[in-house]
Amino acid sequence: MKLLSILSIFFVMATMSWAGDISWSGRYRVEGQYLHNIEVKSGGGSSSYLNHHLILNPEIAAADGLNIHTRFDIFNNDQYKNSQFGEFFGGHDTTSKNRAASGDVDEGILSVTDLYLTWNQQYGSFLAGRAPVQFGLGITHNAGNGEFDHWYDRRDMLAYKFVLGNSYFMPMYGKVKEGDPLADEDIQDYMLQAVYENLDTDLEL
Repeated sequence: MKLLSILSIFFVMATMSWAGDISWSGRYRVEGQYLHNIEVKSGGGSSSYLNHHLILNPEIAAADGLNIHTRFDIFNNDQYKNSQFGEFFGGHDTTSKNRAASGDVDEGILSVTDLYLTWNQQYGSFLAGRAPVQFGLGITHNAGNGEFDHWYDRRDMLAYKFVLGNSYFMPMYGKVKEGDPLADEDIQDYMLQAVYENLDTDLEL
């Protein structure tokens, strides 16, 4: 009887199907820098280096109107946290000078930068998770999606986007830091974004 129950469960699981799509996008960037006369004096030295960085953006359409967005940053620079500066060619290990004998290089650092879901409805959408914050001039609140963007801002947040024609406003609650529950050390953001955008004229306010 127990074997029959187990076989029945496997049969039901085998006949169930999960409908969903996964789409992939991304960007790989290699940059070279040459800095001449770093100390700005006569006979000052120069420096040059290469760095590279990979971004992968898988997006899962879990159900009708329900999407899960992710972003993986690979080959990150441990000296510049929360950036897309990229890893140096050959690594940046200052503690060991003997790696050249073995031909080893540093292992690349992988970080999960985005992981959030959006639930789209007729007049708006609900957002929850670690998502990019993009508004203003892009200096401090920048999603980092541009070709030459090296910095980005993220929040663990809840938000709802109310769409009214060419305009929308989105109240957001973001958690910057979860401190000691007994000491009330949390750092939180309360934000409101109001946008007018016209796709025909490429105008955004």
